[in-house]
Amino acid sequence: MDQRTLLALTLSFILLLLYQVYLSLYVPPAPQPVTQSLSQATGTAPAEGTAPSNGKPLPSAGNVTGNTMSQALTAPTQLTQLVPSTRRDREGQSDSAYASFSNRVMSGRIALTGAQLIDVQLLQYKQRLGSDAQPVHFLSTDMSQFLIEEGGFLSNNNLSMPTRQTEWRVEGNQHIDGQGRLRLVWSNNSGLLFEKIYEIEADSYILKVEDRITNQGTLPVSAHHYIHLLRTQPAKHDSGDQSSWGFEGPMGFFRDIRSQQKSGDSRIQQDYDSLRKSDAHEEAQKGWIGFSDKYFMAAVVSAPEKMTRKFYFDYDAPVFRTGVVSPQQLVTPGSNQIISHTLFIGPKRLDLLKQQGMDLERSIDYGWFHFLAEPLEQLLNFFNRFVHNYGIATILLTILVRLVVYPLTKKSSQAMNVMKQLQPEMEALKKRYADDKAQLNQAMMQLYQKNGANPLAGCLPILLQLPVFVALYNVLYLSVEMRHAPFFLWIEDLSAMDPYYVLPILMGLSMLIQTKLNPTPADPVQAKVFLFLPLIFTVMFLSMPSGLMLYWLVSNIIGIAQQMYLMKQISPTSQGAT
Repeated sequence: MDQRTLLALTLSFILLLLYQVYLSLYVPPAPQPVTQSLSQATGTAPAEGTAPSNGKPLPSAGNVTGNTMSQALTAPTQLTQLVPSTRRDREGQSDSAYASFSNRVMSGRIALTGAQLIDVQLLQYKQRLGSDAQPVHFLSTDMSQFLIEEGGFLSNNNLSMPTRQTEWRVEGNQHIDGQGRLRLVWSNNSGLLFEKIYEIEADSYILKVEDRITNQGTLPVSAHHYIHLLRTQPAKHDSGDQSSWGFEGPMGFFRDIRSQQKSGDSRIQQDYDSLRKSDAHEEAQKGWIGFSDKYFMAAVVSAPEKMTRKFYFDYDAPVFRTGVVSPQQLVTPGSNQIISHTLFIGPKRLDLLKQQGMDLERSIDYGWFHFLAEPLEQLLNFFNRFVHNYGIATILLTILVRLVVYPLTKKSSQAMNVMKQLQPEMEALKKRYADDKAQLNQAMMQLYQKNGANPLAGCLPILLQLPVFVALYNVLYLSVEMRHAPFFLWIEDLSAMDPYYVLPILMGLSMLIQTKLNPTPADPVQAKVFLFLPLIFTVMFLSMPSGLMLYWLVSNIIGIAQQMYLMKQISPTSQGAT
């Protein structure tokens, strides 16, 4: 591989990086338009004990029959049927229509009509900067960010089952503060008692959901359990929480997949556009499925019991669904069937997700260099625990990374300095053999061998450093810890752009200084490319998050200092090569 080829590969990598950054900043994914508002949607709600006539059935699990599917609670095309209480809620429905909960990190409401989890606020995260900012509403019936949870049982028998119109009642406390259980009950007056229990943990983003069916009749009942999340595709918000850098959308991670296409463990990502074209499902022993955004996620984690379940992704305008159906269970007279699942609704913080022990950390997609990104994020959080400022933590992490890769930097700098010392002789050879390329190449090789020089030695160490820098780049861009994290003075949010463009301009100037310190390429085209790169980077990164610009600027400054130091440490042998 010659020097031009290596340069072409390096520039191609940089252009690919720039292209993805450009997409994330200026070309957000277009949301599917929904023309009906919640207050304008009309239509006849399904009768009690029946399913809506429109919409797709749930995917079958095990031996679920077509008759069962006809009774599934499907996703109708009108959002008032998804949340029947919404219309009344806009007319001033009282708090008695909800069961509610709160702890230190989140609060939420469950509509008694339909027993749907329709609202969850993440109390430690604000929608925007400012003392008057409201908490993030991650589950909501608002049209711009519609996301709710629902679940229950499906039956093969022609029995009255709970629907979205079912009026549940609360047994016990209707509001839980801190830690406790919310218990909702409904009877079909034909021998079946249904219970839905939400267990709230103190200071946790976990909700444990338990669905129970008790057979108080004289005949056995066959039932399947399902639980899913319903969502419209979110629009891009001013806060920049949605981008195309890093995956956002329907996602799941499954253990022991049982399908013809794959087996073992796998993370599945289904973008919104692909689900508009075709549905998808996986059969697995256990796992989680849900919706993942840049900083937050909502996921259903399957019950701990080992059984093959069907996890499904589908679209039924205007909502997408991610959920799980369990195999058929027989409930004999006098017995009950209990299915437990876990809901995680919260920030995609690596340490927090790992603490759950549910593989939820697999929702963070750092790309090819995930194995490097995880320890870098842990180091970032380690530094922040001491300095309590993610800007300073970023600087400390950058210094540490630069020290670790210093041996590679040293080799690269020494190689470039050797080539710089040989520039006069190389120019003389080019003039001497201007009309004989073969003789020129042979003379160049002899010159390199005589002085122990390698034209690729200066580039290879830089290429070896790229995975580290790309991994760190992803950590700083995707970490929820950087969201609304202040630095100093005018930098109030490290996840937002520098409002005065100070950091990107300084970054561009530092790149220019680095370019001037390097030996000028013999090829005038290469020389011009390297000279214009700082300007290109500056223009492209004007709108980049200030945390990334801080990292890049500090990295360049350290690189300049290392390069100047190494230039003074050139051995007499190298100097004598000229």
